[in-house]
Amino acid sequence: MRSSTGARLIILVLYLLCIPGILCAAKVQISWNPNTESDLAGYRVYYGTTSGNYNYVLRLGKVNSVQIDGFFEGYTYYICITAYDTSGNESGFSREVYVDIPEAQVGILDRIMQWIDTLFGGSQSGSSQLAQYSTSDFSAMNRQEIAAALKVVQGSPESSYEPVYAAETMPDYEIRDVIAQVSEPVDLSILYPEGSYFLFALTDDSSVVYDNNFYSWTPGAYLFMVYDASGELVHVLRISVLDVLTSSGEYIGGTEMYIEDLELDVSLSLSCGAFDEDFPIGIGLGLSDQSGSGSQMLVNTEVFEFAVAPYGFILSEPAEIRVAFNGSTASVEYYDEGDQMWKSIPDARVEDGMVVFPTQVLGRFKVYGSQEIAPEGNDGGDDSGGSEGGCFVSSCTD
Repeated sequence: MRSSTGARLIILVLYLLCIPGILCAAKVQISWNPNTESDLAGYRVYYGTTSGNYNYVLRLGKVNSVQIDGFFEGYTYYICITAYDTSGNESGFSREVYVDIPEAQVGILDRIMQWIDTLFGGSQSGSSQLAQYSTSDFSAMNRQEIAAALKVVQGSPESSYEPVYAAETMPDYEIRDVIAQVSEPVDLSILYPEGSYFLFALTDDSSVVYDNNFYSWTPGAYLFMVYDASGELVHVLRISVLDVLTSSGEYIGGTEMYIEDLELDVSLSLSCGAFDEDFPIGIGLGLSDQSGSGSQMLVNTEVFEFAVAPYGFILSEPAEIRVAFNGSTASVEYYDEGDQMWKSIPDARVEDGMVVFPTQVLGRFKVYGSQEIAPEGNDGGDDSGGSEGGCFVSSCTD
């Protein structure tokens, strides 16, 4: 793939969608000369508010123009493109061009700042729904810092997803859940319809949002406030990252569900009243970097740590978790994502070779005792060693 340095870019501020005194959204039309190589796969558009430093990137197919909405008013944007081929090789940057976005009375960025101030101004946790996470105090952040922190996702035109989180539900906004594995990308463009969406990170983390993809190399819960191109808060996106996801399914609101992970010898039972709406659920390994215990130092003791995602998901009624165990006494702890420490679950019991305990919050769990815990797998019965557990959902009747 040769350099596209000679490509000619044509940039036009297409229009400003304005409602006086409310908001103003800039949309920019970008065109360029097509690359004529036979192995062309598409283009990437890079742009940012500093020349030569492009903190936004959009991946496109074999087109030579695009409309991008959601540019911040009062900023100058610097734009260039590259071409990439079917083998993943990328060309050099084209010639850089720039466009000035006119100032607006109340723009997208100001609208986003209003939402942040409403939810987090003067408090550390903002909302009871987020109190369990280590969110920062955003009340002192200025306009420039907010703009630098926002990540842009360009929705996919092929996406069939229709947004269901209306602004009318604010401040009792929804949290949308996605479950992922460490180092595996999550294509955010398929989560949203066509258009630009802005992600503002609520949690201090090691994650990266780049080229419409989310990446994380550390398990845990990652939260983003998601805004549309007008600056309206859509919902909070919570991405639960596991080291290894071994079983997954979907809970249907108002039904019973039983999901069993044969590889880990872990099962989960949810009642009809567990939750009113549908949500994804996964079982796997979500090892924390915290080796301490809430009740004691674990010396010469086998410890089995596993995860049930979404992390921090609060159920209306407790679920029951069963874990294979070789012993007569056991202790169970869960990892509090907000306090970042292990805490004891007092109602654990041992019966029929299993540790059984209730939990109303999903997340990372640790089981240990005076004897060895059954290892990853099959303690008897099923010797298939398969990685897919059974998942059964039934409707509730009066």
